[in-house]
Amino acid sequence: MRITIIFPAIALATLLSVNSYGNIQPQDTIEIYNLFTKTLENYASDILAAKETCRKLIRESRRVQSVKWESKSVNFLGVLHYLTGGYDSARIYYERALQLSDSIHFEDFSYKIVGNLGLLYSKLGDYNKAIEMLYRSLEVSEKRNDSVGMAKKYADIGNTYQFLKNNKKSFVYLDRAYKIFVALNDSGGQANVLNSLGSLSQDRKDYRQALLYYNKSLEIKLKLGDKKGAVNSYINIANVYDEQKRSDQALDFFLKALELTEQSDDKESQAIIYNDIGCLYKQKNDWQKAEEYLMRSYETAKAIRMMMMVKTSSMNLSDLYDKTGDYKKALDYCRIYYKTRLELSDDNISQQIAEIESKYETEKKDKEIIKKDAELVKKQAEASRKEMQRNAFIAGFVIILLSAFLLLRLFNQKRRANRLLARQNIEILQQKEEISTQRDEIQAQRDLVLAQKEKIEEIHKKVTDSITYAKRIQNAVLPSSEQAVKILGEHFILFKPKDVVSGDFYWATKVNEWLIVVVADCTGHGVPGAFMSMLGISFLNEIVRKKEITEAAQVLDHLRESVVEALKQSREKVEEKEVPSSMLSAVKDGMDIALIALNTETLELQFAGANNPLYIVGSRQYAVSSESPDCQLPTADCQLIELKGDKMPVAIYERMLPFTNHKVQLQKGDVLYLASDGFQDQFGGPAGRKYLSKNFRNLLLSVSDKPMNVQKEIIESVLIQWKGDGEQMDDITVMGLKV
Repeated sequence: MRITIIFPAIALATLLSVNSYGNIQPQDTIEIYNLFTKTLENYASDILAAKETCRKLIRESRRVQSVKWESKSVNFLGVLHYLTGGYDSARIYYERALQLSDSIHFEDFSYKIVGNLGLLYSKLGDYNKAIEMLYRSLEVSEKRNDSVGMAKKYADIGNTYQFLKNNKKSFVYLDRAYKIFVALNDSGGQANVLNSLGSLSQDRKDYRQALLYYNKSLEIKLKLGDKKGAVNSYINIANVYDEQKRSDQALDFFLKALELTEQSDDKESQAIIYNDIGCLYKQKNDWQKAEEYLMRSYETAKAIRMMMMVKTSSMNLSDLYDKTGDYKKALDYCRIYYKTRLELSDDNISQQIAEIESKYETEKKDKEIIKKDAELVKKQAEASRKEMQRNAFIAGFVIILLSAFLLLRLFNQKRRANRLLARQNIEILQQKEEISTQRDEIQAQRDLVLAQKEKIEEIHKKVTDSITYAKRIQNAVLPSSEQAVKILGEHFILFKPKDVVSGDFYWATKVNEWLIVVVADCTGHGVPGAFMSMLGISFLNEIVRKKEITEAAQVLDHLRESVVEALKQSREKVEEKEVPSSMLSAVKDGMDIALIALNTETLELQFAGANNPLYIVGSRQYAVSSESPDCQLPTADCQLIELKGDKMPVAIYERMLPFTNHKVQLQKGDVLYLASDGFQDQFGGPAGRKYLSKNFRNLLLSVSDKPMNVQKEIIESVLIQWKGDGEQMDDITVMGLKV
């Protein structure tokens, strides 16, 4: 189990103007101010020194009897403990700072301490207190029109809701925070919110969007010199790569993050990174390293009371020991996991947070309602007497009318009921006689239906067995995986029949130095299409393997002649109108096809197509400009070429010219794609429309730089996602071949 880092905006106390507070002398005030400013400027580079300086500030504030400066110094000491994972110490200092601030009614500062407490309780897993504190701080920020404070609280509340898996509310608050930070031109705030938005996208499995958010956040953090923020971004990027099964890249980013945390002694982030690295090694079955890092995570989280991390690491350790056969340790850590999980019960927390949120919203609305009610009381009192008299008259009149109406309605209902009852008695007697007659007929029909059912089931079994056997025969004539690898080299084939057997087929062979590859879409699908595919494969074996015809266009010309002859198709009958135009498709049974002939020595490519195109994605730019009709992209850097087939099938047709033989000189590394029209004609998506060839070309271009097996996985995943729960419309075949 992984942990995604959501980096909250820490509510550091804002410095106030240097004025005399109580009995403070001007010289004392300036000395404390300078010391405080120096601490703020240098805390990130040396936190231990900053803690010691804070303690000196507390002593100086007490010496000059400045409760305000003491409150600010104690709060800042709590912040430093929070940053280094000392959550118990941080809570003690925050609560002490709040007591000091409240004792002198220092409201300008109290609400900021309350915000810090909210963040701390969120880290400790006490989400009900976290939400309560954050809403209290937000209410003050809104009342004071403090844009910075509001943005930070919106971000912190959004992050807390994300811990509770309430992504809808989390997005609402994060969006509010981001808009304010953009308006304020606050780069640090924008980076934190981008990190949180990346986590939301990762939860939705939108990894592309998540990486965009995380990398943008990382860029800002590195520019600002924010090491902790950069650590969080590295961890989150690593987690995305891990979820995508790219473990080497994930481990690289985890180690970058760990190096930064060791420089700053960031225990919280170290606990998370140790856990994630341990999970990576567990996936690789490297049990020794997995145990080492998971144990570091558990001990670190336990030492700083980071309970969410204690729960996660103990669960991972239990799973590790279970897999390695150490069941005693597996049971021990399983008990720790359930104990911690019980302490952090989501149901209890969610209920309390809902009550706090409702209380906050209710109090806010009540204040507005009270104000409006005060204005209406005077008018309502004046109108009350007249309204009561009018209402009494109306009520009496209405009661009389209603009584008369009800009495009349009851009388009519009773009369209608009596008439209906008489008719129903007559109908019941008639129906009784009909039912008796029908019962005998139904008995006879049931016996007949049962006999017919058994006969239909027997016929269905025979047909199903025949089609299944036909599938075995069709699979036998298609190239096997071993044959395809031997002939095609680096490639993929996505073959998804609509029914048990397919009207699509693919075929490949090598004759001397020529590699011949075919992807065809026969008329229809299922059994009729399968018959046509068997004819096509048989004719191709005869034309290419036996006659050794290797020019692409000539192969299609010969194939068309064979199909027309085999199916006894007659163009003269069509031209003489012996066949009605509505039945023309029956005369022109055949296939759409894309065929290539590649010289494996010179890399010269020949292509001929019947309605179907060939797509080429080049390893470098071809001599094709953006104005060329072959270029399907809107820029001059076109890397995808579409060679269109002739607009006629391999069958009888009104226009039967020789097929065009396209020639292209390829380069090493070019990728070729052949496909039937099933993918782009598939209905799906939110609007239930076709996928279309434009989207298909863009998909091929987007995956062309990836390994062929990865390309197949991505294309198949896009198809499944687009189709959803809908029906597959046609047979689908997509072949990719790397030169």
